[in-house]
Amino acid sequence: MDHNGAPVKKKAPPGSKAADNFRVVVRIRPHLQKPPACVVADEEQKSVTVTKPEKKKQIDVENFREIVGADANQTHVFTFDEVFGPSATQSSIFVECVQPIVDSVLEGYNGSVIASGQTGSGKTYTIEGGGQEEGKGVIPRVTEQIFGYIENIASETDRFLVRVSFLQIYNEKLSDLLDQKLDNLKLRDDGLGGVYIESLSEHVVRNTDEILHLVKLGSHQRATASTKSNKESSRSHAVFTIIVEHAQYDSSGGSVITIGKMRMVDLAGSERLDTDAESKQQEETKNINVSLHTFGKVVTALTTPGARHIPYRESKLTRILQDSLGGNCKTALIATINPSASCYTETFNTLSFAKRAKNIKNTATVNKDISHKALLSAYEHEIQKLREELQQRDNGVDKEQIERLAQECQEAQREKDEVLEKLEAQEKKTVEVELEKSAMMKKIADLENAVLHRSRVPVTESEEFRKAVQKEQERIRKETESRLENKLAELDKEKKRLQEERAEIQREKEHYAKIRAEFQPDGRKEDDSITENLDLLKRNRQTTTPPSSASIRKPSSINATTWAQRCPLPGEFPSNHYQPTGRRISSAESLSSIRKENSLSIHPRMNFASTSFEMVGRKVHNNYKHA
Repeated sequence: MDHNGAPVKKKAPPGSKAADNFRVVVRIRPHLQKPPACVVADEEQKSVTVTKPEKKKQIDVENFREIVGADANQTHVFTFDEVFGPSATQSSIFVECVQPIVDSVLEGYNGSVIASGQTGSGKTYTIEGGGQEEGKGVIPRVTEQIFGYIENIASETDRFLVRVSFLQIYNEKLSDLLDQKLDNLKLRDDGLGGVYIESLSEHVVRNTDEILHLVKLGSHQRATASTKSNKESSRSHAVFTIIVEHAQYDSSGGSVITIGKMRMVDLAGSERLDTDAESKQQEETKNINVSLHTFGKVVTALTTPGARHIPYRESKLTRILQDSLGGNCKTALIATINPSASCYTETFNTLSFAKRAKNIKNTATVNKDISHKALLSAYEHEIQKLREELQQRDNGVDKEQIERLAQECQEAQREKDEVLEKLEAQEKKTVEVELEKSAMMKKIADLENAVLHRSRVPVTESEEFRKAVQKEQERIRKETESRLENKLAELDKEKKRLQEERAEIQREKEHYAKIRAEFQPDGRKEDDSITENLDLLKRNRQTTTPPSSASIRKPSSINATTWAQRCPLPGEFPSNHYQPTGRRISSAESLSSIRKENSLSIHPRMNFASTSFEMVGRKVHNNYKHA
């Protein structure tokens, strides 16, 4: 059983059906009700019978009898390696025709599956598939078989490298379906009798999903058009290639690398030239028919005894498929036909071509990487080289030194985290001060609205009272700004100190990393310089002291007891470091912006606004009385 649960077909000995290197099978697509069918398939006898439909009836008026054409009701019988009727499933076709080829590819052989036939006869459906699980085509099933073998059957010591490419031949021009920028590519001789496509992209894949994604991407880029026979007809030949590099290791450590190549070809459908079609579509039809005609000429030359010349070079399609046709490859040609009587001519031509192709003989051999040109060989060589270098470095490295440096790096990281926590605490404190300031401003505004004139008219409507309030506000503002400037200066100084400590820690960390990276195997150490730098950094932190309490000036309008209760001195904070309060401003932000921001700025720790306003109000009231 394979990884999908289907029975695995055993390899047949040479001379049997599965050992043939070139096999031809016929697949008949399901038939519509109208017009009637002209094809009968016999899967047991592996034969297809084609009957030419009758022409339109003609009546002899003089003799009152029917005239029937001389060529009516002619039948032709064709025999092939396998015949699949309209009810055949995708799975049965894969198991019978493709699975033995994939097994050979995993052993290092070349394999090809070519779908040929009239447009609309099911070539693309056979190769790519469609719908759910049962509708999967050749490409998805080949991919599953390859990766199923790698994951479940192959030896643990074996190594695989799988890469894919996807190209189309459109109007005799080669283009990469996986890279739109690569168009009009060139064919080159490889010097060994084969060809390669210059600049064609190859993608390394690791599972089935990656391949199916590339197939979907390339199929969207393929040229298609609507014709009389098919609403979405392929207007180009598509070639999807999977390359499997397999490295097998023996007990002595030696390896043998084989390179298997699997091609899946979806040929454009042959059709008659439609004179009513657009000029572009007519040109496409001409190029398709010319390349298919050359394909037929190559098959004819290969099956003709004594033929001296094989016209591979007359078409890019035949030149690419040179190994598949008469070369080093195991090939399966799937001829798809439409059983409708209206397609009799195309069906008859397809079967005649397939019958002729049955006589092609291929010689398949295992492809071994003797010249070490495979990518897997290059990767293995590079891995071995890197392992040797790593072993040499391990022998010369002092592991204790590395561990000590790692511990020092962790300590530096821990100190860095502590500094960041302090910065975050100061930012939080700044936000709290701003909230207190906003609350005090609101309280002052409420007091202004609450003070009334003796005539029950708000005092703010009095010009003298407004002047007195403005004068008092100006005094309070100046006093508050002076204290804020001192607080901000101390805060900036503390922030600068913390930033310097953070930068110093970062430099020390980079220095430790550099020491680790540039550590020489000869045993040179820099323990003394590292220890000295760490001690210096710690002494700098310990000598940094907060500002003294004498540097903080108390407001003149508040007594000493109230000030001490509401504004604790720096030494009274729980932390050993002084934590200044006040809103944080950048170096570019001027003090004038703070003044504009609030018409009345009050220090967060001051709560003497009510007393000041009471004094101003009392003074204004006495002036009214004396007047």
